[in-house]
Amino acid sequence: MSGMEDSLYRIVLTGLLISVTLYGLGIIAFVFSPEGESWRLLMEAGTILLLFTPIVKVTVAGYMFKNRGEKANAATALLVLIFMLLSLVLGIFLRIK
Repeated sequence: MSGMEDSLYRIVLTGLLISVTLYGLGIIAFVFSPEGESWRLLMEAGTILLLFTPIVKVTVAGYMFKNRGEKANAATALLVLIFMLLSLVLGIFLRIK
């Protein structure tokens, strides 16, 4: 694996492991205190982290492409990032009633 691939792999793996840990802690908190709010906060934090992991990955990839002089790939990563953020914003605003 190249340095870039290794870095992107580590970002995805770290985000996934932390997210799964938060979900697991949320389940444990629910078992011991289903009336409380702590389990919801843990589950929501895990979900938010899971949503932002690919955004961080694309951002880092774009930055790495730019530093390597690969302008076309950097522009593609930027375009993908814009679409991801636009989708996130639209999803949030269209959900709010």
